Amino acid sequence: MVEINLLPWRKVLQEKQMRILQLLGVTGCSFLCLLWLILHFYFTHLLFVKRLHAQEVQKQAIQLQQQEQITQVLEKLNTKQLAIYHFFQQIAHTASPPLFLTSLSRHGNEIRLTGKAISMQDITILQHHLSSSILEEVKQVSPAEINFQIKMVVNL
Repeated sequence: MVEINLLPWRKVLQEKQMRILQLLGVTGCSFLCLLWLILHFYFTHLLFVKRLHAQEVQKQAIQLQQQEQITQVLEKLNTKQLAIYHFFQQIAHTASPPLFLTSLSRHGNEIRLTGKAISMQDITILQHHLSSSILEEVKQVSPAEINFQIKMVVNL
């Protein structure tokens, strides 16, 4: 039996609708893939920027810590210089004219003063004014000259 299609336009319409559906499906899938790529790159970039910002904040924190350490070292140096200044000021104000310092040496926290004096009383006055000092050696060279050495332990 032979079939005669009386409505050929119906078959053409169905094929046209099928092509439109296929085109819409391909276009929709392409759009979704493109949207997924755009969102992927956007969030990847966002994560990259956040990581970069976190690294920058970490660098700044490290720089701040280094600056604080430098500041602490400078403050310690200033207090040490101040202690040395007060030490020399104390020696300058307490040493009487018949007392002469011939050498001053430092080993760690220990300072040694070596000098000459006319009388033992001048040496005692100097030792009394210098805190934490120990008279180590006194040697009478002549009736008018006494050699002495004073050791002091200081916090420098």
